Amino acid sequence: MAEQRILVSWIGHADLLAMIDDLGEAGEELRKAAKIGGKYGEKPGPLKTAVTEGQFDQVHLLSNYPDAVHKPFAKWLGGKPVIHSVELADPTDYDGIFRCTNRVLGELTEKVTRERGKLCILLSPGTPAMAVVWVLLGKSRYPATFYQTGRGKLHEAKIPADLFEEVVPDLIRDRDIALQHLASRSPSEVEGFEQVVG
Repeated sequence: MAEQRILVSWIGHADLLAMIDDLGEAGEELRKAAKIGGKYGEKPGPLKTAVTEGQFDQVHLLSNYPDAVHKPFAKWLGGKPVIHSVELADPTDYDGIFRCTNRVLGELTEKVTRERGKLCILLSPGTPAMAVVWVLLGKSRYPATFYQTGRGKLHEAKIPADLFEEVVPDLIRDRDIALQHLASRSPSEVEGFEQVVG
């Protein structure tokens, strides 16, 4: 059985705007539903480029847009994408993004393992905060191959392994040192704990 390539990404403004432009007048209702403004940038958009140029067996998309946008978007994108509707108070909220992304990737991991799949993450759509969370999870908990789009082309994004092998342990060690330093002092010596007796 051949390895299944499973693409995961966010639906971003650029893709929605490209769809709205393609639909003409009919797209204006979707623009209102999605509550987005502006004009499309580089067409056809990152997701359409990835789906057209990549040979992915499955496409899973996270979306914090209204459900009314999902069916027309899936039809416009082509293939049979699975859209995972998530709630985000703010598309730059790292904690919210992490929780949504981690939940969806956790569900997909079983599928990836069962189908001898290869997890692929498209970094281009969404906010920079979304891309950061993809990289953190795709380089640690859910090993993945990363992709980006630009100028209508899809390419693999090489993220150096030493970024995580060297930097993350340092961050953890530095945090441990800070906690050890705090623990070595009495509560009255630590700011905010002056009134604690013991």
